[in-house]
Amino acid sequence: MKSIAKALAICALMFAGCSKVEHPTSVAPDQIISMKIIGPAALLADGVSTTTIQAVLPREATTRSVKFTTSRGSFLGTDGKQEFTLTADVQGIANATLVAGREAGAANVMATVGTFTATMQLPEIRAFGQTITAETTSAFATKTGVTKPVITAILARQPGFVTTATPVTFEAFQQGSDGVMRPAGRFFGIGTTDANGRATATFAADTSDIAIGPVTIRVTTPTDAGGMIAADLPLRVE
Repeated sequence: MKSIAKALAICALMFAGCSKVEHPTSVAPDQIISMKIIGPAALLADGVSTTTIQAVLPREATTRSVKFTTSRGSFLGTDGKQEFTLTADVQGIANATLVAGREAGAANVMATVGTFTATMQLPEIRAFGQTITAETTSAFATKTGVTKPVITAILARQPGFVTTATPVTFEAFQQGSDGVMRPAGRFFGIGTTDANGRATATFAADTSDIAIGPVTIRVTTPTDAGGMIAADLPLRVE
């Protein structure tokens, strides 16, 4: 009993995040595990960025099977699975490569040996588009509101993918008789990016601030560096 109490005390003092998951009286003292990150401590949620999660056991541990799990992303070599079991080497080390997911947030990563588990959180940061283009279902919109083109903004980055639910701003401008470009028309049904980096909104030219003639549609989105990128698309109001 003293040895078990000693082991639990070591776990509490030395290995932050280590916790019991079953019956404490049935856990052998050598079934203690710690974790650390070997590589980036945060990932872009681009579906391809990686870091290594290392689990460390005492060399004399009798149970050497380590089960890794994550709430976001997946483990390399598992065909996209969020669970991976490895056998620690003679040094008591097991390394699992975590591949970023496509949604921003914190990945809760766990490594379990026997009845002990170690936990950590790893941020997955939004990966914005590096390029943006725009397309439309119609080259014109009508003042009567009968024809309302759907505008699609297409975001992309290399390597990897744009994080899902990335925001896009949709705007329309028309040049006045004084040569000044002013906001015109309206958008509705504005969405964020899907798994393919596409966001859509419907443009209507049935407002009093727009006249028959050319109009410029502009789609804008943030970048990783904190700036903005934009693409313009010409339409005509009839």
